[in-house]
Amino acid sequence: MLYIGIDLGTSAAKLLLMDETGRILHIVSKEYPLEFPHPGWSQQNPEDWLSAVEEGIPELLAGFDAAHAGNGGRQNVSHRQGGLRQPRSCGGHGGAGAGAGGALRGMLSAIPENLSDL
Repeated sequence: MLYIGIDLGTSAAKLLLMDETGRILHIVSKEYPLEFPHPGWSQQNPEDWLSAVEEGIPELLAGFDAAHAGNGGRQNVSHRQGGLRQPRSCGGHGGAGAGAGGALRGMLSAIPENLSDL
Protein backbone atom coordinates (compact mmCIF):
# COMPACT_ATOMS: atom_id res chain seq x y z
CA MET A 1 0.00 0.00 0.00
CA LEU A 2 1.18 3.53 -0.78
CA TYR A 3 0.38 6.65 1.20
CA ILE A 4 0.38 10.28 0.06
CA GLY A 5 1.28 13.08 2.45
CA ILE A 6 0.36 16.68 1.62
CA ASP A 7 1.74 19.69 3.51
CA LEU A 8 0.38 23.12 2.60
CA GLY A 9 3.19 25.43 3.65
CA THR A 10 3.62 29.17 3.48
CA SER A 11 4.92 29.24 -0.08
CA ALA A 12 4.55 25.71 -1.46
CA ALA A 13 2.65 22.44 -1.27
CA LYS A 14 4.93 19.55 -0.46
CA LEU A 15 3.76 16.08 -1.42
CA LEU A 16 5.38 12.80 -0.52
CA LEU A 17 4.75 9.21 -1.44
CA MET A 18 5.65 6.49 1.04
CA ASP A 19 5.08 2.79 1.42
CA GLU A 20 3.53 0.94 4.36
CA THR A 21 6.91 0.71 6.12
CA GLY A 22 7.29 4.51 6.08
CA ARG A 23 9.98 4.48 3.39
CA ILE A 24 9.73 7.70 1.38
CA LEU A 25 9.60 6.88 -2.33
CA HIS A 26 9.23 10.35 -3.87
CA ILE A 27 8.87 14.00 -2.86
CA VAL A 28 7.47 16.85 -4.96
CA SER A 29 7.19 20.56 -4.12
CA LYS A 30 4.93 23.00 -5.98
CA GLU A 31 5.23 26.69 -5.17
CA TYR A 32 2.35 29.16 -5.05
CA PRO A 33 2.19 32.92 -4.46
CA LEU A 34 1.92 34.63 -1.11
CA GLU A 35 0.15 37.98 -1.45
CA PHE A 36 0.74 41.12 0.62
CA PRO A 37 -2.29 43.37 -0.08
CA HIS A 38 -1.51 45.86 2.72
CA PRO A 39 1.43 46.52 5.03
CA GLY A 40 1.51 43.84 7.72
CA TRP A 41 -1.00 41.62 5.88
CA SER A 42 -0.39 38.38 4.03
CA GLN A 43 -2.86 36.08 2.35
CA GLN A 44 -3.13 33.08 0.09
CA ASN A 45 -5.75 31.95 -2.37
CA PRO A 46 -6.99 28.40 -1.58
CA GLU A 47 -7.38 27.84 -5.33
CA ASP A 48 -3.57 28.10 -5.55
CA TRP A 49 -3.31 25.26 -3.03
CA LEU A 50 -5.66 23.17 -5.15
CA SER A 51 -3.73 23.88 -8.35
CA ALA A 52 -0.43 23.00 -6.69
CA VAL A 53 -1.78 19.65 -5.48
CA GLU A 54 -3.51 18.87 -8.77
CA GLU A 55 -0.23 19.53 -10.62
CA GLY A 56 1.88 17.72 -8.03
CA ILE A 57 -0.05 14.44 -7.71
CA PRO A 58 0.63 13.15 -11.25
CA GLU A 59 4.31 14.12 -10.89
CA LEU A 60 4.46 12.44 -7.47
CA LEU A 61 2.99 9.20 -8.81
CA ALA A 62 4.87 9.14 -12.13
CA GLY A 63 6.66 5.82 -12.47
CA PHE A 64 4.66 4.11 -9.71
CA ASP A 65 2.23 1.60 -11.14
CA ALA A 66 -0.26 -0.81 -9.57
CA ALA A 67 2.54 -3.29 -8.82
CA HIS A 68 4.11 -0.77 -6.41
CA ALA A 69 0.87 -0.41 -4.46
CA GLY A 70 0.75 -4.04 -3.36
CA ASN A 71 -3.06 -4.09 -3.39
CA GLY A 72 -3.92 -4.13 -7.07
CA GLY A 73 -3.37 -0.40 -7.40
CA ARG A 74 -6.25 0.57 -5.14
CA GLN A 75 -5.32 3.40 -2.81
CA ASN A 76 -6.72 3.94 0.66
CA VAL A 77 -6.72 7.71 0.90
CA SER A 78 -7.48 9.76 3.95
CA HIS A 79 -6.14 13.02 5.28
CA ARG A 80 -5.21 14.49 8.63
CA GLN A 81 -6.27 17.93 9.67
CA GLY A 82 -6.17 19.27 13.18
CA GLY A 83 -4.80 15.94 14.39
CA LEU A 84 -7.95 14.02 13.45
CA ARG A 85 -8.03 11.30 10.82
CA GLN A 86 -10.91 12.07 8.52
CA PRO A 87 -12.33 10.07 5.60
CA ARG A 88 -12.02 11.06 1.97
CA SER A 89 -15.54 12.50 1.97
CA CYS A 90 -14.61 15.03 4.68
CA GLY A 91 -16.30 18.39 4.54
CA GLY A 92 -13.03 20.12 5.34
CA HIS A 93 -13.49 21.23 8.93
CA GLY A 94 -10.69 22.22 11.22
CA GLY A 95 -8.66 25.33 11.84
CA ALA A 96 -8.23 26.38 8.21
CA GLY A 97 -9.72 29.49 6.62
CA ALA A 98 -13.16 29.79 5.07
CA GLY A 99 -12.05 28.84 1.56
CA ALA A 100 -10.02 25.88 2.73
CA GLY A 101 -12.91 23.39 2.91
CA GLY A 102 -13.64 23.54 -0.80
CA ALA A 103 -9.96 23.56 -1.70
CA LEU A 104 -9.34 20.55 0.53
CA ARG A 105 -12.19 18.60 -1.07
CA GLY A 106 -10.76 19.51 -4.48
CA MET A 107 -7.30 18.32 -3.47
CA LEU A 108 -8.65 15.01 -2.29
CA SER A 109 -10.50 14.55 -5.57
CA ALA A 110 -7.18 15.09 -7.39
CA ILE A 111 -5.78 11.91 -5.83
CA PRO A 112 -6.62 8.98 -8.09
CA GLU A 113 -8.48 6.06 -6.53
CA ASN A 114 -6.61 3.73 -8.83
CA LEU A 115 -3.02 4.18 -10.03
CA SER A 116 -3.99 2.70 -13.38
CA ASP A 117 -6.14 5.83 -13.92
CA LEU A 118 -2.97 7.92 -14.39
